[in-house]
Amino acid sequence: MIPSRRLSSQRGATVFGMESSTSSVEIHRRVGYLPGEFVPYEHLTGREYLDFFGALRGGVDRELVDALADRLQSDLSAKVRVHLLSDLATIDQICHRGE
Repeated sequence: MIPSRRLSSQRGATVFGMESSTSSVEIHRRVGYLPGEFVPYEHLTGREYLDFFGALRGGVDRELVDALADRLQSDLSAKVRVHLLSDLATIDQICHRGE
C-alpha cells in the first residue's frame, strides 16, 4: 500500500521506475487500486459496476467474476447498495491481475 500523500521529507516513491506523484494513474493500473471510500453508483447493477471499473484496466474475466459472485452469494443483477459494496470491492481486487 502506497499512500498518495507526500511525506514531509519531500521524497516521493518510485514504483516500476515511475514517480508516484506524477504517474499515479499508471501505477494504480499496474498494481491495483482500491480507494479508501468505495462509493456506490446506485444507478448501476453490481455487474455494470465491475464492468466499468474493469474496463479502466482493460476488461474483466466474466467467468472469474461469476465464480466469485457465486462463492460470495452476491446478486450482481441487483442495483448497487451499501451491503453489496464489500463484495464488489473483493471481486474487483481479485479480478485485477497486477504486475
